[in-house]
Amino acid sequence: MNPKVGELWRSTGRIMVGAGKWIPPGAHLLIVERDMVDTDTGDGESRVVWEGGSGWISDNCLLWERVDETG
Repeated sequence: MNPKVGELWRSTGRIMVGAGKWIPPGAHLLIVERDMVDTDTGDGESRVVWEGGSGWISDNCLLWERVDETG
């Protein structure tokens, strides 16, 4: 996955983003910052905000998907 700042994503499961901190399933996630961990592959982490919090998600997490805003 290669999310970009400003994109809207959605969690498809419960995602842990810190000690005792979770993103609930179905939460809309706005990408607000990127941190490129591996510049060769483009993999990294995204800081996201959702109603109720913010946190970092790894590009390797399988529990989120891009929201198709075209319908």
